[in-house]
Amino acid sequence: MLPTNFSNATYWEEIYPQPLTYWQGSLDTITRRHFRETVRWERASLGRNVVFLSETWVLKLGPPGWVEDTPRETSALRWVTDQLPVQTPELIQTGFLEEWSYIIQRRLPGRNLHELWKTLDQEQRERIAIQHGEILAALHGLDLPDLSAQKDLSLDWHAMIAQQRLNCSSEMRKAGVHPALVDKIENYLADADVLLQNESKYVLLHGDLTHLNFLIEPTNWQITGLIDWGDAKLGPPGHEFISPGVHMYLGDRTALNSFYKSCGKALAPVHHPVELMARAMLYYAGDFAALLQKIPETRACQDWACVARYMW
Repeated sequence: MLPTNFSNATYWEEIYPQPLTYWQGSLDTITRRHFRETVRWERASLGRNVVFLSETWVLKLGPPGWVEDTPRETSALRWVTDQLPVQTPELIQTGFLEEWSYIIQRRLPGRNLHELWKTLDQEQRERIAIQHGEILAALHGLDLPDLSAQKDLSLDWHAMIAQQRLNCSSEMRKAGVHPALVDKIENYLADADVLLQNESKYVLLHGDLTHLNFLIEPTNWQITGLIDWGDAKLGPPGHEFISPGVHMYLGDRTALNSFYKSCGKALAPVHHPVELMARAMLYYAGDFAALLQKIPETRACQDWACVARYMW
C-alpha cells in the first residue's frame, strides 16, 4: 500500500509530490481504524512528512527513514499541553501502517503565519516578534522532567556537531560562499567550540519555532497556535534561535531586536552572537551563500565576526 526501500532523494522527487489519489487507500485504512464517520482529507502544502487535513483532524504520515518523528512529537505534545500561552495540537492517536508511522491530531483554528509574513508591515512584524519571544521564553521555562523518561527527545549533540564540522567548509565552498570567509571557517568554529559543547543547561526545543509553524488570527495579529513538533528535542537554548534568525528575521534587525527583548531571561544562557553564528554556519552551511545575499551589508565582510554583527 505504501512505498518502501527508497532514498531521501527519491522521497522528495517522486513520493512526496504524489497527489491525494496516490494516498487514498492508506487514508481509508487509517480512517476505518480510528473514526466511525467518513473523513474527507485534503493534502497540506507544507510539512516534511506527508500531511493531510480535514475540517477537524490532521494526519501526518511519516516515511520509514523518519520513524523517530512520531514518538518525538508525541512526547513533546504530551509535555506542553496547557503549558504555553498558545494552543498546541491535541494528540488523538498514533500507529503504523506497514513501515510508515502516523500521528492524528485535532486541527487548530487560525491561518498559517508563513502565508502572510511577506505582506506584513514593520509594526505588524514587531508585534508578532514580541509574541514570538514570549512563546519561546515560556517553552524554555518549562521544568524538565526525569530525563531518563524522555529518550524519544534525546539527541547526541556532540556527534551531530562533529559531523557538521567535517562538512561545513566543503558545503559552503560548494554553495559559493566567498573564499575569504571559507578560509576562516575552521578558526571561527574552533574559537566557538566551548560554547557549542556546553551542556550546562538543556531545555525543551521546538526545533523550528518560526512563522512556518505559527497559527494566527489576522484580525488582531495574535498568534493562537504552535504546530509541528516533529523536530522537538532536549538541547541547548541557542539552537532554538537559529531557525527564526535565518528563516524569519534575516536582515530585519528591528523585528529581530524586538524578538530578543521579548525573550527576556531565555536569552541569557545564549552566548550571543558568537554561538548563534557558529550554530547557523554548521546547520545551514549549504544555504549560506543565498542567506548572505539577503543581507547586503555582509558583502563587504572578510571574516565571520563581521557577518555575525549584521546577521544576529
